[in-house]
Amino acid sequence: MVKIIAGYDTEWEHLSERHENLDKQIDALLKEYSEVPNADLIWSYVVVGTFGAGKTQLLYYIFKRSLENGLLPVYFLAEDLFREIINNEEDETWLPGSLNTLVNDKAQQVYSGLISNDNKALTRVLNPRNENTREMVQDLIKHFSGHESLPKTVLLLDELEQQYGNLQDMIEAKDRSPLRDWLESKDYLKFIALAPAGIYEMGGADQTRVERIVIPPADVTYIRSKYLPDSIGKANSCWWLSRGKPRHLFKAYKKLKELDVNSLEAPTLFLVVRDELDSIGQEPSRVPPAVLENIPADKYRYILNLVPITGEKKRRYVIDTEKLDAGKFAEKLREAFEIRSEEAALVGGYFKMVVKALSDESNLLYLDMNELPELLALSLDIFLEYEHASPHIKDRLRELMALYENLGEPIVHVSLAKLWDAQETDRELPFTIRQIREMFPFPIMNPMVKNYVPKDIESRLEGKGLPVWKWKEGDIQVLFFVSWRDLETYSVTDEFYSLVFPDGKGVLCILPPDFGELDRTTKLEWL
Repeated sequence: MVKIIAGYDTEWEHLSERHENLDKQIDALLKEYSEVPNADLIWSYVVVGTFGAGKTQLLYYIFKRSLENGLLPVYFLAEDLFREIINNEEDETWLPGSLNTLVNDKAQQVYSGLISNDNKALTRVLNPRNENTREMVQDLIKHFSGHESLPKTVLLLDELEQQYGNLQDMIEAKDRSPLRDWLESKDYLKFIALAPAGIYEMGGADQTRVERIVIPPADVTYIRSKYLPDSIGKANSCWWLSRGKPRHLFKAYKKLKELDVNSLEAPTLFLVVRDELDSIGQEPSRVPPAVLENIPADKYRYILNLVPITGEKKRRYVIDTEKLDAGKFAEKLREAFEIRSEEAALVGGYFKMVVKALSDESNLLYLDMNELPELLALSLDIFLEYEHASPHIKDRLRELMALYENLGEPIVHVSLAKLWDAQETDRELPFTIRQIREMFPFPIMNPMVKNYVPKDIESRLEGKGLPVWKWKEGDIQVLFFVSWRDLETYSVTDEFYSLVFPDGKGVLCILPPDFGELDRTTKLEWL
């Protein structure tokens, strides 16, 4: 199967208004850096985005824009730039200043290779394994070969999240911030690509020395207008099959744009989804482009052409997604669930993203009146997929996860239903919202996978006396505890008693396999 991966010759595409604004921000920054002597700049930026968001492609775009502005761009993978520290073959003691010296030495090697027109030396220091390196080196030689002096440098660093923990282990630094000296240096402008969880695991001193450039999800409106103006259903499908992630979106677009979905039989449609589209995310949370397990075969064509159709006439909410006021919607969410306004605003934004990607050519979504809770759950899935690692959200995950249990409360309908008209209509989605939610799971949220190794979860959560995860199966409440101590502490709370004492109810408590000896003297034995 051909993979859509970042390429030096691939164009960086605008997929939302935020993408366009991001480009303007970068262009203005490069222009100021190139034109203003000793510009009073922020010298280090992190490009933040989920897997497939286009971080590497954006770095390649910055590389090209730097050349156009008369600057010298240098692109490294973190494993190459910091190889000597990570391998530590000489058993040296590394300090933040040593890292800064190492990077400057490698920059000097690049300068020497350019001045002497040494193609091999340039490729060797940058990354001989990256097929894009050869094209970048050729562009550098074309612009700067033989120059006695070189312009200002822009250093581009990719895949830092894969090596940052190693740097923390190998470098003796306060606040576990190995990059602080390098990040605040004014030798050159720096752009660093990181996954969302990566930046929040950075040491405090490193975090405060960078400005963030966040790559947003694609906006289905842009997909419709720029790529598939004649097929709203295919544009919607591109968004869902990719979950709004550009790398996967373009793979889906290239496949669907010429496909006559209605002429294909179910087996062929199944094979297209299974074999010709990419899975989303990285292990251990990778999910297929679509899960077809509970979808009738005669509806497979709608997976690749997802748009409202003619169906049973009944009373439905008719949501005009263009006129939907995300701010007003967020305020209703805040009232219904008593969440903070910033959380409500984010969920409201993702809700608008969801309903747009399910609407027709008139931007209308037709929603069964009983499916509002499931639509909110789908919006919450996307919100937590993109925001779970943000500093404002990660410490509130327990409270936010609890929202799923309250989505069906009457107050939800009372608060939100007033926002839309309910009308008799024969327009409906080809799938229920529950089917859509099951068909297009998000890597982080389905199931919930945290970007931490088990020992880190244990050290962070053990001792709080609470379950770290819970779900309900019929009359049985299932609770997962990090340790037996947490279960003992929780077992004497009113909340625990309310779960175990009602007739017909039960609780199943799950602990890690290596939780130590049980204390048989507690109330738990009796319960």
